Amino acid sequence: MRVQPIVVERASFVRAAIIVAGLLLFLPPPSSAQAEDPRLPDRRITIELRDAPLDQVLYFMAEQADLNLVLDDGVDGKITLRMRNVKWRHAFEMILRSHGLSYEIEKRTLLIASD
Repeated sequence: MRVQPIVVERASFVRAAIIVAGLLLFLPPPSSAQAEDPRLPDRRITIELRDAPLDQVLYFMAEQADLNLVLDDGVDGKITLRMRNVKWRHAFEMILRSHGLSYEIEKRTLLIASD
């Protein structure tokens, strides 16, 4: 069985690329939780935990960021992680993502809730 190559004219490819690029202009900007939030620390940390209560880890992270903390009732569970020399922000966002959580910051208060 011989596979026939797909031939795409260069003009068609360029036209398609321009259309896709144009469509990307209409996408909404990333939410504050996805964009680099300047209110979160940028320093590097090392954190290693095994079966740690999630709420305690989030209390620790909020304390390190000098933020107040409010946790939704859905914030529960344990976490095991090992992160070395990563930005605080990256570690925080990975912890939230691993548990299906998101955050908002309002007036130095960090609110963490289920997605």
